Amino acid sequence: MAIAVVIDFEGGSADKYDAVALEMGVAGQPASVVRGLILHAAGPTETGWRVIDIWESEEDLNRFRQDQLMPATQKVGGVPRPQVQITPLHALQR
Repeated sequence: MAIAVVIDFEGGSADKYDAVALEMGVAGQPASVVRGLILHAAGPTETGWRVIDIWESEEDLNRFRQDQLMPATQKVGGVPRPQVQITPLHALQR
């Protein structure tokens, strides 16, 4: 089942976001380079940085977190702890 994921990084910044994306090798690439990722958007908020993703499944998200995201954030360092909301989608039109 497809899911929507909203991730807020209080105190996050474009610089940290760009550094992590570069470390993962996905900077400037379409969402399709990441298995299971349908849509990815990111931008500033009043308190930091927000990422909004649509994934094919929670399993795809978890695999990406474990294999790519967590190692990259650990290597870059200084990435704020995120608040994550995951919502199952009833409908998804492409």
